[in-house]
Amino acid sequence: QETHLKSTQQLKIRGYTTHRIDGPIATNGRATDGIATLLVNSLQHHTEELTQNPPIMSSIIQTKSGTKIDILNTYINPKQDAATLEAKLSPHLARKNILFTGDLNAHSTIFGAKTSDRKGKIFEKLMEDLNLVSLNDGSPTYIGYNSTTAIDVCLTTPQIATKSEWKTLPNCPYLDSDHIPREIIVQHQPTHKSAPPNRWQLRNTD
Repeated sequence: QETHLKSTQQLKIRGYTTHRIDGPIATNGRATDGIATLLVNSLQHHTEELTQNPPIMSSIIQTKSGTKIDILNTYINPKQDAATLEAKLSPHLARKNILFTGDLNAHSTIFGAKTSDRKGKIFEKLMEDLNLVSLNDGSPTYIGYNSTTAIDVCLTTPQIATKSEWKTLPNCPYLDSDHIPREIIVQHQPTHKSAPPNRWQLRNTD
């Protein structure tokens, strides 16, 4: 999240397919907000942009057990209007088998914050209404000037939560970010694309 990329800038990592939603350009010419989802090239998936404000991207992955997991990636700007946030997010969080993750800039005691702010209470209500649980274990995910808090969140269904593990990686290089990297492990085997068959040219061999 917060990729801060302009449409003219490329984001390529060998072996991965990149899907992104770029944020608006500020008056000073700098790129703001933005999200990107990078998936291993061989992974069978379908990705689509759901909304731009806030940006939400869906990547549906087929597992070998037949379950489809819908990974929703988002970034919610601190200035996002809280009054309309619930209506914008509710239809997307109601999708089946979701793994909703992102920098929410929302404070909730459920996520690990000391108190719940307005946006945090909106997510608490959405979790209750849609039967979602948080994978966060209370560990801080953001390091401020004088404090830490948890605003990088992962919500999912109770069924997926029982097969998932979430943790922060405080010893991992931050790459100049004030957010602590997180790792989410879901115990479902994804389906990969079939490798092309080997072809041999025998006609010109010695």
